[in-house]
Amino acid sequence: MISLIVSIFNPPELTANFVSWATELLVNERFEVILICDGDIHRETRSLLRKARASNRCFRHVFRDESKGYGVASNQAVRHASGDILVFLDSDTFPKRGSIRILATHLQEHQETGIVQGLLLYPQNMRVQSAGHVFGPFFNRHALTGRRANQAIVHKPMQRQALTSAFYAVRRLEFLAMGGFDEFYLNSHEGMEFALKMHLGGRSCDYQPRAIAYHLQGGSRRHVFIDERQQLARFWTLWGSKINRDLDHLLAAQLTPQQRRRKFLRVNASSNRAWKDTLDFLNITSDEVATTRELGRRIVLQDTLVPEIGRQKSPILFVTDHFAHVAENRLWFETRPHADDLVLDCHGNAVTVSEILS
Repeated sequence: MISLIVSIFNPPELTANFVSWATELLVNERFEVILICDGDIHRETRSLLRKARASNRCFRHVFRDESKGYGVASNQAVRHASGDILVFLDSDTFPKRGSIRILATHLQEHQETGIVQGLLLYPQNMRVQSAGHVFGPFFNRHALTGRRANQAIVHKPMQRQALTSAFYAVRRLEFLAMGGFDEFYLNSHEGMEFALKMHLGGRSCDYQPRAIAYHLQGGSRRHVFIDERQQLARFWTLWGSKINRDLDHLLAAQLTPQQRRRKFLRVNASSNRAWKDTLDFLNITSDEVATTRELGRRIVLQDTLVPEIGRQKSPILFVTDHFAHVAENRLWFETRPHADDLVLDCHGNAVTVSEILS
């Protein structure tokens, strides 16, 4: 049996949409759905969960009087679950039909796999929200965020160091044996850290893009203030020395031999201070011509680059926190039709400017 684990602490409207979506999934498939109300004060929420239980016995609800966060609530929900496979879902995540079964089947067919995550898409624009986590020097990001869903790199199954529990599956006995989620964290890092521990313990963390879900990201708890500073400090203190910089490898998987042979003019717009090491790893040659004033933010090229740079025949390489930061420069690029201009970002995206603007 498969048990879906869903922590509820969000506006009743979102809960209603999730329950409706889950009810539709249960028409053709049977899952146990554990809905744990993590101290949600909305009376409508409790009424919705009771009605879901009354309409379909696959739903089970657990009510907590006080909110203690995602980790505490999820661990408690697991103790009520009877399935041998747990699928963790955020309440703002809406899996496509058949995708939950794909994750469960992957675990059944790959005994070396500890956790498997599907492809998460933004429902607002159908672009990638998460293809697992990718790590740089003292930071992690959701991999390939913002890419079009039809890109080859998005549909390539890969192993990751960590995954997001917004949509991943794990065997119940292994989850319990590892002690579940670390309850020190509060609505941040719990699921990702658990997957990292699984990876460091020798179990594979697999990204399986055939399983697809739509994720609002942050919709379930965005009305709650979350201060991540202490949580980030704890995470990197515990695990920083054990994490590999797989950002470089993800970028390398997307570059063509022609791109590696070119010499670029480089524009630095990123808060990541270690791009030189990444470019050396990728064997990309570049000369820096500009650094933006506000690193890690949107780039306005007219107040960053002199006209002579735009007239150069050499391709330009932009290193950014996210490729969307260069996207709002259409006029500048239309006066510089150069198909070889390239953007690398901290989410592991290697994209041409032509792709960004198309």
